[in-house]
Amino acid sequence: MNRVIIGLGLVVAFFATGCKENVEEEIILPVQEVKPNQNHSINAVLWQQTAGEYRALCYQAYNLAKIQLDKKLQEHAFPYEKSPAIVMDLDETVIDNSFFNAQLVLDSATFTKDRWKQWSDLMNAGEVPGAMEFIEYARSKGVNVIFISNRRVAEVSSTKTNLEKLGLTDLDTANFYFRTDGSSKKERREMVSENFDIMMLFGDNLADFTELFDKQSITDRNHVVDSLRAEFGSRFIVLPNTLYGEWESALFDYKYHWLPAQKDSIRLNWIKGI
Repeated sequence: MNRVIIGLGLVVAFFATGCKENVEEEIILPVQEVKPNQNHSINAVLWQQTAGEYRALCYQAYNLAKIQLDKKLQEHAFPYEKSPAIVMDLDETVIDNSFFNAQLVLDSATFTKDRWKQWSDLMNAGEVPGAMEFIEYARSKGVNVIFISNRRVAEVSSTKTNLEKLGLTDLDTANFYFRTDGSSKKERREMVSENFDIMMLFGDNLADFTELFDKQSITDRNHVVDSLRAEFGSRFIVLPNTLYGEWESALFDYKYHWLPAQKDSIRLNWIKGI
């Protein structure tokens, strides 16, 4: 009996020691401190960089886009009065800038135009899953791919190089419509429409599709979405982006003078519980 008790004691001691060691290992894991003003960005960055669901949504968007593009080409009357084209935003639609946002978190920094320019000059943005394959598919069908982006005109060359690094070839800078003055893309879409028949539009921000969304309140943005519900998944293809966008600007009523603590307070005020 004593031997059994002693044996059980050794087993308990062994497991207790093992549990203690495991607890100690968890405790000594390094901790990365992040300033409170970046806390809201952590999950957004992690989702885009690690979630299979993010990749699935991107593939889903571009798989659907192939089906819709084929349908539109088949239904289109020949000959074309204007060459067929699709209009695509770039950031978080074709190229992935989550690395830039991740560095802002790690540096406890905020967005500035200078920081963004330094990032775009690196030409290291990644591919939004499915984007390059779809662009090549559209081009193989004789469809022109036009990029309307709110990147600045000074970034055309570096952006073109970045896209080439991701596998796109024979890019014509004439198909890059970058921002000069205001952020609205209305005039640039109209310029494209003068020479092309725009069959589909791609973006991560509602203003990528129509000026009806420009600088609208949260309520109005949702109402316009409802009124255009038939366009989404047909003519408008939306890519997921939780990192930034006009949806966030609408929270702050398009005012950018708020301090980080004030922004956090505004975000909390918009949250609806039970």
